[in-house]
Amino acid sequence: MQDAIIAHLLKNRALASATDLVVGGASAGGLAVYLHADRWRREAGGAAQPAGSMRVTAMADSGFFLQADDAFTVVADGGFNVGLSPGSYESDMRALVEMANSSGGLNRACVAAKGKHAADCVFAQVSALFLRTPTFALQSAYDSWQLSNIMAPKASTNASRVNAFGNRLRKQLHSTLLKETRHGAFVDACEHHCFDWGRFREHGDNQAAAFAAWYEAKSGARRVWEEPDAFPCTACCDGKQKSKSDDDQLNRPDARFGVRRTNNVVPDDTVKNPVARLGFVAAAAITMYEPTKPFINAIKAAYK
Repeated sequence: MQDAIIAHLLKNRALASATDLVVGGASAGGLAVYLHADRWRREAGGAAQPAGSMRVTAMADSGFFLQADDAFTVVADGGFNVGLSPGSYESDMRALVEMANSSGGLNRACVAAKGKHAADCVFAQVSALFLRTPTFALQSAYDSWQLSNIMAPKASTNASRVNAFGNRLRKQLHSTLLKETRHGAFVDACEHHCFDWGRFREHGDNQAAAFAAWYEAKSGARRVWEEPDAFPCTACCDGKQKSKSDDDQLNRPDARFGVRRTNNVVPDDTVKNPVARLGFVAAAAITMYEPTKPFINAIKAAYK
């Protein structure tokens, strides 16, 4: 199905003549970015006309779901399923790969390296080690979905346990994805899941400005924006130093963003801002895991 989607966009939506492709997704779609971005770079980027003219990058919003494969999350919690127990996130994801024999949908370099343990490649922290496509992560250290579904649910209101979980997530993100300088991230300290494209602020930038700065950065430029605050951090959810300049950053001219043309991959009259058109292409690249409409609406709202 994914190959058919790529082929359709190349043949019927002029994707082969685009200069910039951002493969994006949120939540399960964000996980799909870690798993599939290299396929998009290989198949779509490889079909670019003229050859080598398409820049392919990726943006994963709230898709770095912690594997949680050790005693860290296995805590006494009134019978709730955690860690490797039946019904936990990790066991369910492994079953999805093994029972459906779906390793063909994972990062093929990861699958080749893991062999009989290829099911590991369904986890972001494992697949990220093999990800060649430059990728920017938008991720909360205290992801609300993960606190309720990967961490033991009754522990999700315990600040010390939430902070331990957040520290583990930060450590995994830095030791896998961010150990390669081609990747970047905006890691916020607000308890939430997905979207909020212009809500948070770190090092003077919101997520939109951070992604744009990373996208066009030269060697030695900042690639990681990270709020170090402990949980709970109400001010982090309010944007802390939010200012009017946030609105300015959401309406940067296309030359600043590096957009040259979209070649009607998405009709020009769909959205007016050329930067939003690039984002719209990114949303269209989400595959199979999650409906694209919420992500598209978030991008359109951000670029009104």
